[in-house]
Amino acid sequence: MYEPPVPGSPDGQIVTLALVKSYLKIEHTAEDVVLSTLIIPAAEAYAVWYTRRPIQVLALLPTVKQAVCLSCGDQFLNREARSQGKPYEGNPTVDAMLWAVRDLCSYACEEEVYINPLLPPPLVRSYE
Repeated sequence: MYEPPVPGSPDGQIVTLALVKSYLKIEHTAEDVVLSTLIIPAAEAYAVWYTRRPIQVLALLPTVKQAVCLSCGDQFLNREARSQGKPYEGNPTVDAMLWAVRDLCSYACEEEVYINPLLPPPLVRSYE
């Protein structure tokens, strides 16, 4: 069966290193490795997890790009605190921006039940 390709980012990214560096106003290349291997993938993974949508779809939405850039900025500015063992609290503005595109029907629409590791397991009722 033929399935048309999903439109979106051809390289599977929501934001590029150049976009994040421009957003953070970083002009040097000293932080490129940290940004491209740790911070950007973590922010994109959070967006995919939170919205429950594929990265190719999220790459098309300007609100998601803004949320990922904002998350990258928070993680970049707080990277020293995280190395000292302090947990990253997250950003409620990022969550609010991602909430607008969250797939709220994925619990009922998919054959497999989506299980959030941060929530208690769903109750299973038997009607036998």
